[in-house]
Amino acid sequence: MNSQIGWAVKNDNFPLCGFDITVQFEKLAEAVGCIGVVVEDPKKLDDVIKECLNLVRTGTKHVLLNVICARDC
Repeated sequence: MNSQIGWAVKNDNFPLCGFDITVQFEKLAEAVGCIGVVVEDPKKLDDVIKECLNLVRTGTKHVLLNVICARDC
């Protein structure tokens, strides 16, 4: 094994990246009075980011964007 490979790859353990359960962070944001938005489709990311920026600029609430990423290794 390449000595330059990091601990996470060697151990197949990615702290704070591989949750055994799905955490709906957007729901946590909503629970404290913020706007929660989730996106899973990479093709929609640009549009959703623009939507979130518009919400922040025109509103009075914080916005949390939960981006769901597929693990690629």
